[in-house]
Amino acid sequence: MKINNPSFGTLILGFLGIFIALVLFATKATESSEIYLVILAVGLLLVACSGMVASWVVVFLGATVNGISINLGFLTVRPEHLTAAVFLILIYHMRLSIPAAVQKSRVPLICLASGFILWAAVVSLGSPNPAASLWIVLQYALGIVWLLPFATVSDAKLTLVRAGTYIFACVTLLSLISYAARTLGSGSLLGVSPVSGRLQGFSFEPNIFASQAVVWLGVLYFWRSSLCRLDKIASAVIVVGVLFAGTRSAWLAAVAVVALGLLNVLRRGSARSVLLGGVIGIVGVAAPFLISTLAAAGVLGTEITYRLQNLLESDSGTGAYRIDNFELAFGDLSSWDAWWVGLGANSFSQYHAIDSTGTGPAYLGSLWITLVYDSGFIGLALFLGLFFALWRLTERRPESLAVFVAIAICAAFTNFLWFQYAWLSLAMVVGRADQTDYPKFDDKLNSTISLGGRQ
Repeated sequence: MKINNPSFGTLILGFLGIFIALVLFATKATESSEIYLVILAVGLLLVACSGMVASWVVVFLGATVNGISINLGFLTVRPEHLTAAVFLILIYHMRLSIPAAVQKSRVPLICLASGFILWAAVVSLGSPNPAASLWIVLQYALGIVWLLPFATVSDAKLTLVRAGTYIFACVTLLSLISYAARTLGSGSLLGVSPVSGRLQGFSFEPNIFASQAVVWLGVLYFWRSSLCRLDKIASAVIVVGVLFAGTRSAWLAAVAVVALGLLNVLRRGSARSVLLGGVIGIVGVAAPFLISTLAAAGVLGTEITYRLQNLLESDSGTGAYRIDNFELAFGDLSSWDAWWVGLGANSFSQYHAIDSTGTGPAYLGSLWITLVYDSGFIGLALFLGLFFALWRLTERRPESLAVFVAIAICAAFTNFLWFQYAWLSLAMVVGRADQTDYPKFDDKLNSTISLGGRQ
């Protein structure tokens, strides 16, 4: 599938609408916020209409700024929910037909995904607040529904990966600059958590930002042989963002991705592979000493330094909080004999409106325990089957494991699968993944210099 040329007229009109909306928002030129929200929405839709890559940019941005939300009763609506309107536009740009999407190889995936969503919805009807539970199930469905269209994209997918990389690297770089300014005493909080002082980007919390970063690094590892120098610089920025987000599960996931990469390198057995493996090993050994030096110098801040020193903490802090909630969840499942069927999606906070800290509803952090609590062992089995079916659809399975392992580790400590970014990341490795040799940025630059210089 080739990328169609964008409609520049539509693109310019869209950017103009976005610019006007941002100016109105910044200057408060009108008392009615609905006006600039409508203008912003129209601008984004026009941008999406201009081409497939532009549609992807709108969708990826919506998933990246998941810290922005509007509360409508029991619903928490985020930009990524509103970008569902772009889905039909994206399908149009792809010229996708139903037979192309529903191929024989994807039947297990479709069946398992439908089974999981249907089972979770049926069980949720028995929760204390079925409407709130079904809203969570719908968010799972919205994430899964992106997979089939992107599974049909082949050579165009590399361009989408690059666009997503630059977007997230820019968000990370802006947050790092803000972090540095805050460290120097400027008080800037853009992209930094006001509570912990950790990198947060425009995400719901630092843990969500870090998980998106490390999962996307898994995507970049999958596409590593097609990345140009600019892509690799952007990747390095994201790596630094993972460190300063101060999320221990993301650090562990990053180590796992590096380990998988090392195993894949050594598996080839060539002299170059062994040499590269040695370099990776040296960097892996040197990294802890470098990080310890930065922590001792106070560059990383007290919160991140504490987390580095207490990487596997479980007797206090957030580790103890999670374990207490896990034990409470196991007690609920035993009391109601609901181990096989569960108690309904997102029902833990419905049964426990106040947590042990007395500050708000209880939160069951682990996806894997949440799946058992919400939909029982049956739901867990369907979800694991869905994950396995996705992995089976990847063309380079050893490399794609980096994404799946990163999600599995991060989600074990922060349940983020109702956010869309994890599903969009999976979409970039599922299905065909032609590593087309597009003209690299460096090659274009060298060619321009050569042609423009003296002959």
